[in-house]
Amino acid sequence: MRNLNASLFILMLTMLFTIVSCGNNAEKEALAIKMKQDSIRQVEQTARIKARADSLAQVMEEDKRLMKQEPIQPSRNEFDLLLGDESGSSVIQVEAWRSQEHATERLKFWKTEGYENAFVVKTGNENTGNIWYRIRLMKARPDQVEGILTRLNDTYKVKTWVVE
Repeated sequence: MRNLNASLFILMLTMLFTIVSCGNNAEKEALAIKMKQDSIRQVEQTARIKARADSLAQVMEEDKRLMKQEPIQPSRNEFDLLLGDESGSSVIQVEAWRSQEHATERLKFWKTEGYENAFVVKTGNENTGNIWYRIRLMKARPDQVEGILTRLNDTYKVKTWVVE
C-alpha cells in the first residue's frame, strides 16, 4: 500500500509538473511574441523618426541654398505685363462686384499678385441701386494690351475687359 501511495504521489507530482511546465511554455511563448512585436514597433518608429529628420534636414538645406541665391529680377517686358503704362489709353478690367467690401478684398488679392496699380471704380446709379465696383488692374498702351490679356488668361483664367 505504501508503494501504491508513493507511486500515486509520484504520478500526481509528474502530472502537476507537466501541467505547470506546459502553462509556462505557453506563457513564455506569448511573452516572446509580444517582445518581438514590441521590438518591431520600436524599429519602425525609429525609422519613421529618422526619415522625418532626414526630410527636415533636406528642406533646411534647400532653404539655405535658396536664401543664398540672388533674387530673380523680372525683365522690363514682365514689368510691363504687371504694371502697364500710366500714359496708356486702354484700361484692363478683370472683375466687377455689387459689394464694395468684396471688391476691396479682391483688390487686395490683385495687389499681392504684383498688380500694384490696380484700383476700384464705382459706377452706376445710386438712386436705382444699380451700383458696380469694377476692379481695374492698370492702364496700358495698345501694344501692351494683348500680352497683358494673354498673361491674365494663362495665369488666372479670368475674363477681362479692355476699356478704351
